[in-house]
Amino acid sequence: LSLSWLRELRLQCELAGVPLYIKQLGSAWARALPSDWCAGDDAGRSPRLWPQDLRVRQEACVS
Repeated sequence: LSLSWLRELRLQCELAGVPLYIKQLGSAWARALPSDWCAGDDAGRSPRLWPQDLRVRQEACVS
């Protein structure tokens, strides 16, 4: 997963007023981290390890 692609998607969603929920950053991203950082998170699931601007978890409103 390309972080620049994800940032562009986040911007497009913001401009369109569409909620975005980022579930994980993927195993390729997680493998690129120092091994002592991820501690068993081999799919980039933990938002605390992500860049701050990608910690987006907006829920869609259903009425």
